[in-house]
Amino acid sequence: MNINYSMDAENKISEITVTSPNYKGMNKFNDGIQVVVGMTIDEALEQHVSGSSLATAAFQKVLKDM
Repeated sequence: MNINYSMDAENKISEITVTSPNYKGMNKFNDGIQVVVGMTIDEALEQHVSGSSLATAAFQKVLKDM
C-alpha cells in the first residue's frame, strides 16, 4: 500500500491518494479515504470507512512518518 498526501498551511490533509498493486478494491478504498481531507493527522487516525478502521498500524505509521 502506498499513501501519498499533502498538508495545507493549517496542518490539515489537503489531498490523499492510496494505491496498491495487489488489492483489487483499491479504487473503492481510495474513494472512501477522501473523508480525511480537511482533517489533521490525529483526526484522520480516528476515522472509519465502510465499517473498517483506517487507523491500522500500517496506515498510522505512514501518516506519522511522512
